Amino acid sequence: MKFFAKSDIGTIRKENQDSYGISEIQGEYLLAVVCDGMGGTAGGKIAAKTAVKTYLERFGFFYSERKSQSDVIKAFDIKRIFSNAVYSANMAVCERSAEEALSGMGTTLTSAMIYGQTLYTANVGDSRTYLIHKNEITQLTRDDSYVQELLDRGVIDEDEARIHPRKNLITKALGATPDIEPEYNCALLEQGDVVLLCSDGLTNALTDREISDIISGDGDFEEKLSHLIDAANEKNGDDNVTAVLIKI
Repeated sequence: MKFFAKSDIGTIRKENQDSYGISEIQGEYLLAVVCDGMGGTAGGKIAAKTAVKTYLERFGFFYSERKSQSDVIKAFDIKRIFSNAVYSANMAVCERSAEEALSGMGTTLTSAMIYGQTLYTANVGDSRTYLIHKNEITQLTRDDSYVQELLDRGVIDEDEARIHPRKNLITKALGATPDIEPEYNCALLEQGDVVLLCSDGLTNALTDREISDIISGDGDFEEKLSHLIDAANEKNGDDNVTAVLIKI
């Protein structure tokens, strides 16, 4: 299993408010997380970094705690670990946002854990996790956004969603409320599959098909990550872009 990550400020922004982190216990699991912060000049950056740091630390703690009780980690154990880690990250962001200068800050969070041959995901907001299997791309997470709600109700279609004036309005984020529950999903993995975690700076610029074509194309795997970032900046460089690629 190989993994690479990159975050880029884009061509217009003065600060990168995205953050990411990767944690690995050899022979047990690989955990990745991407956060896209929001809220003022400094708030978004602090929210994202706080969430990533707290999430990775608490996930490791809760995993170790569960492992000390039993060597067998089941799906419901992982869901509980995800939930506790997200709760901890959310409370950490809420506590920082209580500071006057950081009031109103928040962040998305998308996370993927590879455990054995299974991919587990947790998501809050509109950052995403994808699975690319035999050149076919599948979005495993559901956006917590106003536009997603319109899509679910059949009010608009995918093409209209991409250009909707309120496409960046999210309905759930860390730091917004003390009580938050992520969306969970899981998928079986096969050799050659690719997992992508990314902020909306990538998905607002490139279609799923464009993303899949770059990842599935010829060339060095690490170079494909740079190609994704470059393509997003060329098409729409007005946002930070962050991506984590994991090849099984």
